[in-house]
Amino acid sequence: MGIFVTAISVVIAATSLFIGLRRYQSSQQKAYISTLRKTIFDSTDSLRKVSTTIASYDFAYEMAFSVAHSKPMMITINEMYEAYFRPLTDENVEKDGPPLHQELSSYVNTDTQWKTILVPIHTELVEVCDSLTTQTGREIEPYRFEYPSLARVFLSVNMWIANLLSIYRNYFRRDDIWKSAIIDVHRDFAQTVDSAEELEVRITERMIGKWVEDRINGQNDGVMLDKLREIVAIVTKTYLASAEPGLLSVRKRESIEQFVPLEQTTTITQDLDEAYKGLRWVLSDLDKQTYHDLVREIH
Repeated sequence: MGIFVTAISVVIAATSLFIGLRRYQSSQQKAYISTLRKTIFDSTDSLRKVSTTIASYDFAYEMAFSVAHSKPMMITINEMYEAYFRPLTDENVEKDGPPLHQELSSYVNTDTQWKTILVPIHTELVEVCDSLTTQTGREIEPYRFEYPSLARVFLSVNMWIANLLSIYRNYFRRDDIWKSAIIDVHRDFAQTVDSAEELEVRITERMIGKWVEDRINGQNDGVMLDKLREIVAIVTKTYLASAEPGLLSVRKRESIEQFVPLEQTTTITQDLDEAYKGLRWVLSDLDKQTYHDLVREIH
């Protein structure tokens, strides 16, 4: 009888242990999925904020003005105003433009005038964008091998945007563009500039105009950012709409696919094509087609 009671006790203990273990695993699983959902939501929001910010006039104005208002540039602007803008009158404006135009061209093409390009750009919006791209990379990286397709989309888009931010920093430090902006302002507004402060504003505005012409429209950066946001939105919608069993199932699907390592791809289209290997198991037919169309349209 004692042996029988002992056996029952062992069975009950084992059963309790098994149930406890299953509950613990279920609790851990729910916590994991909850964290995943939050990471997807937060990262999508961060990418949306950064991608809309870096294509905005406020962002460009801060960058251009931070250089134009730096001490070395202000000295140069004051010198240019006194020498080439303030002296202009109706009497000394020739038929083909101000007689000082060529002198100004020679002045701005003197390399010693452009130490201002070394000015660091740490504006409020630049710092915000830097912080958000760093945060997105840090939060998505842990899912790189568990959800390689999902992570690939977020990491590749995030890296592309971070690289674009670096390109814009360099753009607003390019001496050839500043020289061209100054010449343009002299050509179009020379006789109407009433102070060095106004000249600073005019040059800043022209720099922003050139950035829009060269990058947002010329390089189609604005269109690219729109399409990348759409791709992220498709993936986000699909994963957040999936119940816990579906998210666990797609993790198994993704983890058995063979991917070219992120470090070995050279374009964002390669990364997004690689990501599709796992996404095909979770995207709807319509979203698959939209995803392919968007990837084909970016460069």
